[in-house]
Amino acid sequence: MFLRRNMEEWKRIAKAIVFHVPIMLCTMLRLAIALPLATLATLLTACGGPTTPVAPPNQTTPQAATSPTEPVAVAPAVPTEEVKLMKEFWDTGKLKYWNEMRKDSAGKWQKTGLGRAYYSDGILEREGMYKDGTRVGIWKYYDDAGNLARTEDRGEGKPGGA
Repeated sequence: MFLRRNMEEWKRIAKAIVFHVPIMLCTMLRLAIALPLATLATLLTACGGPTTPVAPPNQTTPQAATSPTEPVAVAPAVPTEEVKLMKEFWDTGKLKYWNEMRKDSAGKWQKTGLGRAYYSDGILEREGMYKDGTRVGIWKYYDDAGNLARTEDRGEGKPGGA
């Protein structure tokens, strides 16, 4: 059964691997606290800099790949002890939402950082950045086949963007 996958499925799997592995490695580098700042900046530049989106961990369903060179707004680096991941799942067990959470100035946890939403079959629906619970920067929206449908520049946040 493993060898009977059709060519399109193999292409999807290859795209997912090529897209997610380098981004996860760069994410680990971004979260490294022990590296001197100059060394960290050099490594981040080699990984595509702060414009590369973070890939959600433990996502097993291959998704439509987005170009890692397309700009996406990135929240300032925060020590790992101040970042939480908020996940919500569909009844099927597949990931529905994945959001980075950080404390705001009042100490309340807010969506701040990368946010992603998935269709019930595990295909990426949308991705972009939040700041204090509001969508900001470039947001990408995908159709149910995983193809980029549109992008939207939310700037510093539009009404209804939370």
